[in-house]
Amino acid sequence: MVNIEKFLRHNKYIWVLIGLFVMVLVLSLRNPEKKQDSTMAAFFTVKEGPLRINVAESGVVKAREQEILRSELEGVTTILWVIEEGSRVNKGDLLVELDASRLEGRLVDQEIRVRNTEAGFINARENLDVVNNQGVSDLDGAELKARFAKQDLQKYLEGDYPKELKEAQNRIIVAEEEVRRAEEKRDWSKVLFGE
Repeated sequence: MVNIEKFLRHNKYIWVLIGLFVMVLVLSLRNPEKKQDSTMAAFFTVKEGPLRINVAESGVVKAREQEILRSELEGVTTILWVIEEGSRVNKGDLLVELDASRLEGRLVDQEIRVRNTEAGFINARENLDVVNNQGVSDLDGAELKARFAKQDLQKYLEGDYPKELKEAQNRIIVAEEEVRRAEEKRDWSKVLFGE
């Protein structure tokens, strides 16, 4: 008896057929026109034996709840494993396993590209810092040279130039005096030689 109860509890179709049978029986008892004919047909002889139910009807069986699963992967991939149809599942259970080797290879390639790009970015940033520091250093050096050049110009204009100009003017005066003396000496030499 326990096996029949367990069988009935787990087979929904049996319950549906029993329900249909009870419904037909109730409707036939309620219908007054067929009451006379159906009273004889409502009684059956009961005997012990296996319960056989045969239904000769066509139809479509649909699941009460269904989920449609679609792959969001790009391209074509191979299904390695699928859960057996009709299995009960819980949240988080694995339903399908796809071949991810191609995707894992692409992931590794992308990670390498990201690392190379990050390394290039760090290198470029360090080069920019070096160039900026070199630019600041060159600018500081140029400003220092310009300040020294201004100081040298001021020193030259205020000290060296007037001194050198004075010395040059004195040399010109001395050279002109020497020229004048040489001309006088020449002129006297001509007078002495009678020319």
